[in-house]
Amino acid sequence: MFQSCLRLLSAMLADNVEIGGEAHIERLYLFCLMWTFGGLLDKADRKGFSDLLKSLSTALPDDDRDICVFDYYVDESGEWDPWQSRVPEVGYSDSLNMLGDVFVDTVETIRTRILMEFASQSGQNILLIGPYGSGKTSMINDFISTQDAMTAIHKRLVFSGASTSKQLQQFIELNVFHRQGFVYGAKEGKKFRLFVDDINLPKPDGDGVQRVNERHFAVFSLAAPEGEGLKNVVHCVLEAHMTQNDSPGLIIDLHNAIVQASCRLLQLCRRHCGLVTCRAESTTPSHCGTSTTVLWSADLNWFDATLDKLVKDTWQVESETLTQTFLTFNTDARSHQRVGIVDRQKFNKVVLQPMADMKLVYNCLNTLLIRHNEELGNVKLDIMLSDHIIHYIIKLHRILTLHHSGSMLLIGSVGCHLTTLCRLALYLADIDIFKLDTSKTNGFLDGLRSAIRVTGAEVNNILRAIEQYTLLQVDGPE
Repeated sequence: MFQSCLRLLSAMLADNVEIGGEAHIERLYLFCLMWTFGGLLDKADRKGFSDLLKSLSTALPDDDRDICVFDYYVDESGEWDPWQSRVPEVGYSDSLNMLGDVFVDTVETIRTRILMEFASQSGQNILLIGPYGSGKTSMINDFISTQDAMTAIHKRLVFSGASTSKQLQQFIELNVFHRQGFVYGAKEGKKFRLFVDDINLPKPDGDGVQRVNERHFAVFSLAAPEGEGLKNVVHCVLEAHMTQNDSPGLIIDLHNAIVQASCRLLQLCRRHCGLVTCRAESTTPSHCGTSTTVLWSADLNWFDATLDKLVKDTWQVESETLTQTFLTFNTDARSHQRVGIVDRQKFNKVVLQPMADMKLVYNCLNTLLIRHNEELGNVKLDIMLSDHIIHYIIKLHRILTLHHSGSMLLIGSVGCHLTTLCRLALYLADIDIFKLDTSKTNGFLDGLRSAIRVTGAEVNNILRAIEQYTLLQVDGPE
């Protein structure tokens, strides 16, 4: 840890063109010290660590407000400035990226990115930790995109629960080359930088003891946005989507109401997840006076009654009329004509409309089912349409026709005909199935490359289906 602190200090001293004396160097050292030794602490512990540092040094910022030294950085002149001053007024790009995503900068993201830049300049390995959804992968991808491609080669490797150390070693060996003697590296004398996404902790041994990793990284923590930071993220994302393609956007009152509701909904989801994952003994009547199940049912009844009253008082309509099922396809079977590859992109558009009558949907799907069995006699679909099955096909079609493509994992018991339901939904969405050779790993990867080439050449969506027996093959893809 002390070595990481000194390396950060060396990078910051090299970055500052003019050093304003010993006080400037002392503040830079304290900045590196507090982020190396206290960067992984949570908010409550950071305040105590801040008070400890203030009792040992007089070069730290003296602020009577309820904030700590972690809320400050050392600027070019050697003075302490709050991190909030580094947050840009516009937190999103003028246009969305190709996946429709937008990255909003907060105090945490800007602070972590600057620390990563100094750690990278000092030649340290970086380990970025944080809760799910805090933006770790997006931040590192953005960090890599800003690096000079003339001096370094960047590779990405996504880990999962099935990944092994042998796979990591093989991946590195494929991307490094012999230079001279015992020296290996990337091509053309460049640096080799590897981004491992979701690295795994060591497996516990037979006694349940988990071996501790040796610290070979500069470890930084990226906290999930909360409070005003979370509201700013939701505000910027909503505004970026609503003003896309020169749209006027939402009115201010509606925009602010959606932001408030989204933040409250996220809080409710987190609390519900906490109730679900808490231990059974913590929800018994002896601990909380009543069971969580009864309390949750009462909350649901209260929520339904409040929502019904709110809808009726605001729009003078019953809430049932606002919860209709929406379809992403036309219920007129004559509009579902199989077209050529050239014209497919023009006809394959999503039509969002409420489901007026289940009988119309049944007639449409039944007509398409008969047409499918007539056109593809060798792959007949043996299925009896019911309300339950129709609702599943509606859900599958909604996912498959998502604008930026949708991936899904279908899980069901034996006899639920998941493959049949999926084939009918694909026929309805006019999406072809691309067959993959899953006997060997190399064949599987070659099939993925071929699928990408086909979609690019024909400007058309295709589906890659991987079934359970394929995943269980010994020599199949991992």
